[in-house]
Amino acid sequence: MAAKTIDGFHLPGVDARAVAEWEELPVAGLSAVVRHPGATPSLVARVWEGLRDARRARGGIGAPPAALAAAAARTCELARGEPYRSAIARLARLSPPMVEHVLDGMLRGWSREALEDLLAAEFGGPAFPGAFAAVPGRPGVLRRAVAEDVVFHVFAANVPGVGVTAAIRTLLVGSAVFAKVGRGGSLLPALFGRALAETDPELGACYASTWWPGEDSAAGAVAEAAALERARLVVVYGGAAAVEAIRGRTAAGTRVVVHGPAVSVGILLREAVASRAVDETAAAAALAVATFDQRGCTSPVALLVEGSAETPVPAFGSALARELHRLALALPPGDAEPSEAARRRQVLEAALIRGETRGAGTGDAGPGGPGQARPSGPGARGPHEPQEGHGVAVVPSERLRPEDFCSGRVVQVVEVPSADKAVEALLPLAGRLQTVGVQGPRARVAALADRLADLGVSRITSLAGMAWPPADWRHDGSRPLDELVRWVDLECG
Repeated sequence: MAAKTIDGFHLPGVDARAVAEWEELPVAGLSAVVRHPGATPSLVARVWEGLRDARRARGGIGAPPAALAAAAARTCELARGEPYRSAIARLARLSPPMVEHVLDGMLRGWSREALEDLLAAEFGGPAFPGAFAAVPGRPGVLRRAVAEDVVFHVFAANVPGVGVTAAIRTLLVGSAVFAKVGRGGSLLPALFGRALAETDPELGACYASTWWPGEDSAAGAVAEAAALERARLVVVYGGAAAVEAIRGRTAAGTRVVVHGPAVSVGILLREAVASRAVDETAAAAALAVATFDQRGCTSPVALLVEGSAETPVPAFGSALARELHRLALALPPGDAEPSEAARRRQVLEAALIRGETRGAGTGDAGPGGPGQARPSGPGARGPHEPQEGHGVAVVPSERLRPEDFCSGRVVQVVEVPSADKAVEALLPLAGRLQTVGVQGPRARVAALADRLADLGVSRITSLAGMAWPPADWRHDGSRPLDELVRWVDLECG
């Protein structure tokens, strides 16, 4: 039986019937391929010019939050149907229940209310300020924000939905979007384009997304160069290599906004692991670790736990392991990339050699793959022994080991004598930290905030809040809409 073909692109003005060559990505286990038009400089130029013209036809007006929210809701509706749900899950290496969980979380940030709140937080009103206005405290000065015609985005593929969020923000300030997505991450952005075209055809004409091979491919390098030479603003999400590759090929004068690699951790104050609170804390920590299969930049890779006589840290580790195993049934892990699985195995074997897995709760979701979790209580196979394959692992450590950070629901649990020592333990991560989930009394959390801010942290929240930043979060320390515009002052004298 021939493989089912699924379109992974939204390119206004490109007629699929006229495409001569296709780039196809197989979807393992689904008898399907996701196709994208072979990228050429002429195709990039044609799409770019169409986006620019469509944006100018709208007058450069910021997209209404209601229209974007309607398109986002339609995107999720499409993504929950087949074959998209299964294909998105397999390409992202997440289980279908995790995809549903991610869509639910993303949709809250794409609501009309969230987008209106974002505009109000940054610009003081319900719409993008596209006209000159008086500047408080500066008589004779008028100021306006200017959005570029087209913004070139480079999306990573590790967390479905992040690219759609970036596109929504760009449309919100009135720019058109040309997105080059990561390998295997094209379906949700393409569905967003389709939803935009259905719900607001004018906005649908201002958005394009597709995938093409990276710069190691001659055709991909030429296509990307055609986009970069036209762009005045480039927004990059990805790892260090991807970021540097884009920076090195961008023309002088082009502004590059980077959201690169970062790590997140949790700090659990002694009150949060007291006997009356330990189960609730373990449940919140487990969900933060499990969401996105720990591949998100807000996913905690380590938990620093303030020790107490009431609840020893190993007891918390066992509670955390139980919650992670429970989630392995409710939100099963997806298939790991071979490199991710090898890295995970290496970390667990090193911990076993050090003898640090004593008191840990580890387990394997079983040879049957996602959804086949094995119990980890008394009598279960190797409850304190690192397992290979799918699963979860709680690895106690006498110190924070950044060299052992990895994804795949593997979390270090480090005992610290005090909250101050927890902050000191994070010093080697200064400049790399993004989100810190601090669980404990509000006054004690506030006492740590300044020191965490000095380490470069851009967000301090609870464990439950880690995975889902609010719409107005200053990602990597910058305002999400302000980084997409430039400001012009008119000095009237």
